[in-house]
Amino acid sequence: KQWYQRRVAITAGISAGDEKSPSEFIRMKGLSEKVVQNELPESSIIVRSADCYHMEDNFIYYMANLTKKGRVNLYKHGLETFHHPVYAPDFMRGITKIIQAKDQDRERMYQFTGPERYSMNQIAEIICRLSGRSLKTKSRLISDYLTSKTSMKSNFVWQPNRERFIRYQVCSDHFTEGLPGLDDLGLPPANFEEKAAPWVKNHRGFWVGSSIDREQDENLGHAVSRTVTR
Repeated sequence: KQWYQRRVAITAGISAGDEKSPSEFIRMKGLSEKVVQNELPESSIIVRSADCYHMEDNFIYYMANLTKKGRVNLYKHGLETFHHPVYAPDFMRGITKIIQAKDQDRERMYQFTGPERYSMNQIAEIICRLSGRSLKTKSRLISDYLTSKTSMKSNFVWQPNRERFIRYQVCSDHFTEGLPGLDDLGLPPANFEEKAAPWVKNHRGFWVGSSIDREQDENLGHAVSRTVTR
């Protein structure tokens, strides 16, 4: 029991320290963090993480669904909201390294992020480019989205709803200065564009292996081929 308690790692959102966030998800992450610290003050290890991406993840599915027609409704054209998506295997390797470390070598709080800072507009542009689409953004007001009946009904993780709109499009990642991250654990985080390319390719609007697909691979550059051959 004592061995287990010394290694209790709890994950939280990167913005869990933002108590005034308009996102209910982020506020609940912050509240959960406080509960754990109160109940396990000596044994808990908090890991705040940016949105993780990997095959079948919520983040890429959400963005791919928004960009499937090329025309995207983004809050303020996606130019004022920023994220640092982190590769899920990097996140898991970081958790494993924290748990396996000696107690004196561990911190009580970490934050895991990807190496690059992207605006929502840049993320949409990357997904459109890798999936063979052209990006056209439309700016949508928060009030328009929150009063839309269809935006409040969807519970599917890849479809937009009120909370996902606020969490992804309105709230930027909120950092806490001085917290160690993946680099401090000796795990340089992977690049989003290269690692996400194979899964984004699955969202193309044509058959994989077709002449259009091969032509798009050539036009998209070497990002996809580099990732696949690694």
